[in-house]
Amino acid sequence: MLTWLVMWTIIWVPIGVAVGTHSQNRGDGFYFWFLTVLLLGLIGLLLYIAVGPRGPPLSDEELEAKRRENEGSGRLLLSGLSDEEIEEWKETKRNEKS
Repeated sequence: MLTWLVMWTIIWVPIGVAVGTHSQNRGDGFYFWFLTVLLLGLIGLLLYIAVGPRGPPLSDEELEAKRRENEGSGRLLLSGLSDEEIEEWKETKRNEKS
């Protein structure tokens, strides 16, 4: 049982990270696809291939626009941001509340 769990982790965590990163670069959620592939394995990978994000990778401007869109809804897309950008965003939110 433990061997099976270790093998599952060794195989599917890197695949899940790759799928999550790929989906995030195309404007979809990293964690949703990462967890789908991690928990469902081959079925999750096939599901991603069947319904995953389509189109070319988002440009830096498009990623920035998506980040700003998420800020407006109260959600923050932190991945891909530097620590300075995150702190700047937090400071902006604090100033808006004042």
